[in-house]
Amino acid sequence: MRGKEICENDLKVNGGSFTLAQVESFLGISRQAIDKKVQDDALLAVRGPQRRRRYPVAQFTADGILPGLQDVLKNLPSANGWFRFHFLTNTDSHLGGRRPIDLLMDGKIDPVVRAAKAVGVQGA
Repeated sequence: MRGKEICENDLKVNGGSFTLAQVESFLGISRQAIDKKVQDDALLAVRGPQRRRRYPVAQFTADGILPGLQDVLKNLPSANGWFRFHFLTNTDSHLGGRRPIDLLMDGKIDPVVRAAKAVGVQGA
């Protein structure tokens, strides 16, 4: 239960989440296209109540999906949505104590990809 509370709090602190219908409306694409983006690591989804997907708001900009997100997600060693969300929204020593999501917002994709590749690598 404690882990679930931590995840929910992390989500809330980082802007909450969109429902599938909200993402459809925001991106102007179908449910099938959204599913394809999740499968292709171009969009992050986390499991919520009743195993329904939720889409963290932190991955979106006013223009759509955060640039570089797909490159980062493809280089993380886990496909677990909560693991990925945690990586993006918490400070990382490989990034000088900055959060990957903040660097992506600043357009600094390469250092975040390198940090993603270093996750779980001993001595990296």
